[in-house]
Amino acid sequence: MSKQVQDFYEHIADMKIHHKPQYTIVKLLNMTKPFSPDRNEVINSLITQKTRMLDIGAGEGHLLRTNIDRFRESYGIDISKKRIDHLQKDSVLKRVKLSVQNVEEGTTFKNNFFDTITMVAVLEHVFDPHAALDEIHRILRAGGELILEVPNIGWLYPRISLFFGYFPVTSTDPGFDGGHLHYFEIHNLVSILKQHEFSIEKITCSGFFSKWRHIWPSLLGGDLIIRAVKKRVRKEKK
Repeated sequence: MSKQVQDFYEHIADMKIHHKPQYTIVKLLNMTKPFSPDRNEVINSLITQKTRMLDIGAGEGHLLRTNIDRFRESYGIDISKKRIDHLQKDSVLKRVKLSVQNVEEGTTFKNNFFDTITMVAVLEHVFDPHAALDEIHRILRAGGELILEVPNIGWLYPRISLFFGYFPVTSTDPGFDGGHLHYFEIHNLVSILKQHEFSIEKITCSGFFSKWRHIWPSLLGGDLIIRAVKKRVRKEKK
């Protein structure tokens, strides 16, 4: 199954690398940028650590580029080899250690290795979010920060869509709803993070007029962005 999943995201990567359609709605929203920070800008503002960073699902490398000088070491992983190959050609990212890895199947990193882990638009794609968060907990040091972003199925637009009998779309990527396998709202997202021994430090959102919408992200945020901190190191089972 993992090969099938990888093939799917190789196809997505190929489309995004070589064909980047600019939707009219995106062009219009870009005009509101002074009032509408995108998710990468919001995530950048939440990062506090400065030593070792990992970006899970590196994609087009936006977070790695903007944070490369903030960390002593930067790492990026993606399930798509095409993505990683493309990023390795970027001269700006020559100091970043990039590799093809699937977080829910386990990574090659040591325990308690990272200070900051970012995970943008990834958790909704993995088969087993518990396995992914378990691995993140293992490789993040105690007190380290996890900053993740997911679409918010609980915000106003999906609620209205469902009220009128329509399934809300949360992605414009190919495949059924862009390949999203799971849907998160504020309660189940906070719950799963707490199950994996993370404490929630901040909940916010990004996008159109998010500077005002973040006062009630569970209802007004099209996405959820959470800064969570690893509570402690787990004791080894005897």
